[in-house]
Amino acid sequence: MSDPDYFRRLFEYDDWANAGHLATLAAPEAVRAMAHLLAAREIWLLRVKMGQAPQVPEPFSAAKGDQAPGKPEPDPVSLKFFRHLDVDQCRELHEQVSADWRAWLDAATPADLDAQVTFQDSLGNPYTLTRRVMLTHVLLHSAHHRGQVAMAQRQAGLAPTDLDLYLSPLVQEQGPGSAGA
Repeated sequence: MSDPDYFRRLFEYDDWANAGHLATLAAPEAVRAMAHLLAAREIWLLRVKMGQAPQVPEPFSAAKGDQAPGKPEPDPVSLKFFRHLDVDQCRELHEQVSADWRAWLDAATPADLDAQVTFQDSLGNPYTLTRRVMLTHVLLHSAHHRGQVAMAQRQAGLAPTDLDLYLSPLVQEQGPGSAGA
């Protein structure tokens, strides 16, 4: 399996796992974590494609009362990663961003993965990384925040969706006990 194919398969799992949470998403903290996960996937795709994050689109704004007492308002750059979306908006963003990632990955070559991209983080700090590292970050970042979604659902008395890789269609299509994806 080529590296682009490997990443395609991992992003298929990522899409499946995110959709799994979106199917049962209810707790407000879980919705916030999912909105952040999806906004970050969108921003990282733009970084992968052109080395920049988008301008701050709506509805990227801090909800009043989200800040801890005495804590300053978040700066507009940081708000790109913390969109205030409802569940339906999260589902729409998931569909759009997943399709955009699939299109980029379908055209990616091994050379594309090894190419270095320079971008700025949310604080304006410059970084240069290979796309391979950037894609790995996106996948690990998603897994981290899916854990937060599961915890928030559980704390709200809701059962989180079981999203283990070995349960996904990615592995199940190979049959039970299969050695891997």
